[in-house]
Amino acid sequence: MLDIETTYAHAHYVLGRAYVQKGMYREAIRSARRAVALEGGNVRYVASLTHICGIAEKRSDASQLLGKIKRIMVQRYVPAYPVAICYVGLGKKGEALAWLTRACEERSAESPFANIDPRLAALHVEPGFRQILRKLGLNR
Repeated sequence: MLDIETTYAHAHYVLGRAYVQKGMYREAIRSARRAVALEGGNVRYVASLTHICGIAEKRSDASQLLGKIKRIMVQRYVPAYPVAICYVGLGKKGEALAWLTRACEERSAESPFANIDPRLAALHVEPGFRQILRKLGLNR
């Protein structure tokens, strides 16, 4: 897709997520930053970049990006699921579970994928995560 349209933000976002799965954090950050540069108001893109920076040990960058999301939250509604993704990247499992619970309460369209979303893998061993899956009917 990027060969056809280099400014397609969603393709950069997806590519960044793929790079993360391969452990290619530098490339993942570059792709995610490009997605944010193209559509900086898209909280999902900012959350993905936050998550990537967090797991790539760029905690300062991740914290600044989370701050950006919090400033956006003052201006408009922000879905809880992307915020949960941020906190997972920062290694803050309690906060991540709280936001994921909120996402379930909001009936987030992304919540049913919690069990297979690789960004949430760090939560799989948490008792709170299993409770969330039960609430979603995704017993684990």
